[in-house]
Amino acid sequence: MPERGPEGTFRSTVTTADVVELFDVVDGPVLGSADVANHLGCTRDTARRKLDLLEKRGLVASRMVGCTKVFWRVDRSSDLREWLDEDEDA
Repeated sequence: MPERGPEGTFRSTVTTADVVELFDVVDGPVLGSADVANHLGCTRDTARRKLDLLEKRGLVASRMVGCTKVFWRVDRSSDLREWLDEDEDA
């Protein structure tokens, strides 16, 4: 659930690192925003934004399957967390 930041605006408590960890835990080679939302307790919009950010950084790739955009890790041999900034979700 979102929390209020110091300036009073809502901030997401879900980080891209949380999303990265799902690629190791969820059964299957791909994730959709609904998968992320269900596992992390956030909205699909938040999940999609986090997945899109990971894709923009080149850490995951995506494609449309019917009406669903699915994402997968580009390089399964590396730990994606090492590419994330600690304060990138601030």
